[in-house]
Amino acid sequence: QISVLGDQTVRGRRLLIGEGPVGNGIQCGVDVGMVAANIANMGLAINSAVNSGNCNWQSLHSPLNKLKGIPEALCTVDIGGAVAYIGQVVTFINLIVVHCQDLLDVNALCAGSIAGITTSAAAVAPYGAAVHAACRYNALTKNGAAQAKINSLYDVPDRPRRLDEMQKPIEEAMANL
Repeated sequence: QISVLGDQTVRGRRLLIGEGPVGNGIQCGVDVGMVAANIANMGLAINSAVNSGNCNWQSLHSPLNKLKGIPEALCTVDIGGAVAYIGQVVTFINLIVVHCQDLLDVNALCAGSIAGITTSAAAVAPYGAAVHAACRYNALTKNGAAQAKINSLYDVPDRPRRLDEMQKPIEEAMANL
């Protein structure tokens, strides 16, 4: 049992292994809570990517995106955040295996470490995009009039031109049915 393996609670040290039975149980509960929180955050990130309007075709082809890249950066925050949250879930599931069964599972510790490193690498993209949108263009993102002026430079069609080109033959084929 890892809860009693080299019990370091007597010396006042804070370790992953050797926290005692109570500390190990608390760590198990924290790990379970982190899995639940990261699943919820992943769902929120996916919902934001789908419903915020930053990831749709019109937003990504808008003048504001072409000149400043703000909608694309915000879309990257949502999608990249969802990927990073998946990595966090994997990391904490591996730590659940270690803490909740109270057995030293070196494979789970190794897998948790690798998942943590991968999650850190995956989180670089959304963090960088957030810095781009929030820090570089903070004044512009808060000024709706300036955004409207930039977006008035040209109109974005409702759908890509390729779909317009395909629409006529499809309508003609449907009319002949």
